[in-house]
Amino acid sequence: MHISKAHILIIRLSAIGDVILATSTLNFLLKYLKPEQITWVGSEPSLSLVKDSYPQIQYYDFKKLTYKINHLPKITHIFDLQGNLKTKLFSFFIFTRDFSSYFSVEKKYFFRLFLIFQARFRRRKVLLEKKDLKTDFFYQYKLMLNCVKFLVNVSEHQLYSNTPKLLTKNYPSFLPLSSQPILAVAPGASYSCKKAPNTLLLKIIHRFIEIIEKKKNSKATIIFLGDLRDKEELQPLLNALRKEIHFLDLSGTMDLTSLPDVLVQAQVLLTNDSGLLHLSEAVGTPVASLFGPTSEEFGFKPFLKESRSFSTTLSCRPCSKHGKSSCRFGDNLCFNSLNEIEIARYLSKFF
Repeated sequence: MHISKAHILIIRLSAIGDVILATSTLNFLLKYLKPEQITWVGSEPSLSLVKDSYPQIQYYDFKKLTYKINHLPKITHIFDLQGNLKTKLFSFFIFTRDFSSYFSVEKKYFFRLFLIFQARFRRRKVLLEKKDLKTDFFYQYKLMLNCVKFLVNVSEHQLYSNTPKLLTKNYPSFLPLSSQPILAVAPGASYSCKKAPNTLLLKIIHRFIEIIEKKKNSKATIIFLGDLRDKEELQPLLNALRKEIHFLDLSGTMDLTSLPDVLVQAQVLLTNDSGLLHLSEAVGTPVASLFGPTSEEFGFKPFLKESRSFSTTLSCRPCSKHGKSSCRFGDNLCFNSLNEIEIARYLSKFF
């Protein structure tokens, strides 16, 4: 069978950031292969996000499909970009039905466990020197591209140039129609321990405002983004800022599919190690990402040249694989020792 006649199945259920990173494989397939059919099996709300940007793809909700596998068309190639037991079992049923070729993403699971074990063993006995830290970070989206690269003979540069991308539609009516550039702030994350403290965010914003005010002809509009939970947790920060600056609080006011249209209007996003980091970069907006208990070495470091991640050299990092665990020292020093002046200076370069 000619590869252009392939019926390709991509499986990526969650999380939001990982689903966005998986769009790199769609870009590659649509650009170099143009198969007869691509089917994506995922889950909401991230499934709708991909649908809006790639309407030419067939989509199925995994939860609704689990007991209705025969609703799927015949598949020639399965690319399991989730790689857990659930998706492997699902892939097995498709494989036995259609005798499909099966490929699963390399997750570097044991490498990540090794980093966590190493940090647990070191505790805070040593403050790592910059030279001791890896600088040749792997990227998760590149691991996903490696899963599909055999389909077309392309160079490594051609392969990895297919970065995650989302399309935008309209200028949001609720954004101010002004010439002032926008600093977006998204303080949320999947787990509370991955969220930078409000005190740190307040320091960064104060320093940012001080720098902007010293610049000639420089102004900025600050907008806050997040879900309803973030809105509640943001209130102490917003109350502290309300007397000092004008800002726009959009947290809890829009669904996930509206966020690309907002973030594409911003000059830069200040965020944590979160899904909005990847969403912002997927629409071309650089980020300043704050890494606390997790590590850039896990593969989720920003990929845009203009973006930058900020983290400490504490030897007790990373604490856990997903940032679920509370700080075992009780002081969140991985966040609280970040240099707010350095971060604010970086943000101010875009204004």
